[in-house]
Amino acid sequence: TLADQLADASMVELGCGTGLVGICAALLAAKVVLTDADQASLRTAEANLALNRTALEQARHQPTCCSLYWGDDASSLHPPFKYVVASDVVYKHETSKSLVRTILSLTSRDSVFILAYKRRDPTEGIFFSLLSKHFQAKKIEGHTLDPQFESLGVTIYHCIYRRGTEDN
Repeated sequence: TLADQLADASMVELGCGTGLVGICAALLAAKVVLTDADQASLRTAEANLALNRTALEQARHQPTCCSLYWGDDASSLHPPFKYVVASDVVYKHETSKSLVRTILSLTSRDSVFILAYKRRDPTEGIFFSLLSKHFQAKKIEGHTLDPQFESLGVTIYHCIYRRGTEDN
């Protein structure tokens, strides 16, 4: 089950926004770090942690929030993480290289990168081209998801390291 996979697993959420994904993962016993470069988003995530304090007090691990600019040194987060998750982070081709660098700095050959993505611009292919040098991305088929995801045009990718590319 998902709960079994997340129990005591380390997870970092890139571009956490409201923090919903990380909060849910923490409630399933993951060790979660919520990150965003946008300070307003971090304040929102922290407010949502506070609003969910009662439920999170029962969690095995307390989630934390911190600022992270893609491409910056992420060693203070204590990588590697078992799971790196991101949603709606691929929308400016200018950030593609720094986003991939950040993903690589947070992962190891045993890590999984999960991306929820909605295509907006053809130049976003730059990100996927860079990512594919290190990760094999598998599209999670729509029939296994809530039908609403497909109607919104959201694609979810499950990415694992390509053999021979473990040395970032």
